[in-house]
Amino acid sequence: MKVKAKYSDCSHLTEDSFKEIGFSPKTELHIKKDVEYEVYAMSLFEKNIYLQIINDAHIPEWIPNIFFNIINNEIPSDWICNFFLDDPKMVIGPNFIAKDIKSYNAMVEQEPNEATLFWQRVDKLKIRDLS
Repeated sequence: MKVKAKYSDCSHLTEDSFKEIGFSPKTELHIKKDVEYEVYAMSLFEKNIYLQIINDAHIPEWIPNIFFNIINNEIPSDWICNFFLDDPKMVIGPNFIAKDIKSYNAMVEQEPNEATLFWQRVDKLKIRDLS
């Protein structure tokens, strides 16, 4: 799945929007308008979908989908979908992220095992794209 950034900052957001997505006016986005990003997983909270991308600082980050337009909506065949009682309500992505809430939280916190699995997956995808 690929997306293109619509914004490179939060200046378009209203005060209510900031509260809804958990950002503040000082939140720095490390994305550039009109640049394409690969999506590595998605999470659904009460009202918002967050996309996991690699930002311009080369860090995996979860950014609300309102900052992007979808360029390619195909999702990898090995992604799974899981539902939870609390937030996030749903996670879609590779098993090491979406299999349970513990795995998702470990990815968000960039715990060593999940971070290693993430970067291994990124490397595999890059090799596949070069073929």
